[in-house]
Amino acid sequence: MLRHLRAPRRPAQVLLPLVLVSGLATACGDDVTVASGALERTEAFEVSGEVGSSPEVTWNARMEAGDAETEVLTEGDGAELAEGDNVLVNYYIGNGFTREPTLDTYSEDQVPVYFPVGGEVPQPASAQPTNAQVARYLLDTFVAEQVEIGDTVGTRKVTTVSSADILGVAGSDLDIGNEDALMMVIDVDSVVRTKPDGSPIKARPAWVPGITFSDRLPSALDFDGVAAPDGTLKSQVLYAGEGPNVAANDLIVVNYLGQVYDAAKPFDASYGADPFSTVLGQGAVIKGWDQALEGVPVGSRVMLQIPPKLGYGKDGSGEDIPGGSTLYFVIDVLAAG
Repeated sequence: MLRHLRAPRRPAQVLLPLVLVSGLATACGDDVTVASGALERTEAFEVSGEVGSSPEVTWNARMEAGDAETEVLTEGDGAELAEGDNVLVNYYIGNGFTREPTLDTYSEDQVPVYFPVGGEVPQPASAQPTNAQVARYLLDTFVAEQVEIGDTVGTRKVTTVSSADILGVAGSDLDIGNEDALMMVIDVDSVVRTKPDGSPIKARPAWVPGITFSDRLPSALDFDGVAAPDGTLKSQVLYAGEGPNVAANDLIVVNYLGQVYDAAKPFDASYGADPFSTVLGQGAVIKGWDQALEGVPVGSRVMLQIPPKLGYGKDGSGEDIPGGSTLYFVIDVLAAG
């Protein structure tokens, strides 16, 4: 119900459906011919700066690279990644031909990549992704392949590779030629929580419905004795997390359950399945989420009451959400970045 992505912010130059993604990258092979004045791989640049912030990259010369090579720059002292863990990873890409940065997920207009260790990066929600969205997906997927079970949180790696092995023609929006060499600085940022870890808040206002559990996971909301909705947006913390506050334009990872006021069952839920990830404040979800989740500390469980004007309005959505419905959500905020 929540996965409604609005039109991209800039017009597409080339539309590349993801069914074509596998054919975009053409391997360049093992042999590398170093052009005059260029250096191979890590000889061409130096990386400094603290893990957890954008790296400082100094170029010594133009770079050449072929198949991917990855090495550890800093060994993290955080938790060791295990099978089944979901992680947030930040990365920086420098173009070895132009010697300019091409993508930095630490910047304000970007977000980290979220994925299960050893698993697949979520695909763009758009049915017709733009060239830029496809490029970002391909880069995210490649970065995810460099993170392995046994790596530790706080680890920084550097990878050198030819863009032909990853992007092919899809890198044009990032000013990456199909044979440019790329250097990537990859930071293992955090392991995504599996449940809220905050302190319970016992006092709850009359509008907050009860929660029914199955296998210790929320399975429905109980509206018995709950005050009728008053047409306003409401938010109540049920468990107060101690992580950073969620901000607009953050990538958030959550579990949630949604139910219409006084309905017998939920219309949607992620509990017991994969967590849901979205970018907050960019219209990817209903307005009530964008407004009410900003400022919530990571690790919290919250209850939301969302009036129709901030939900699905007078038209509703499908059979389970009639027009004019007030929506209630219980949401576990598992990660943000």
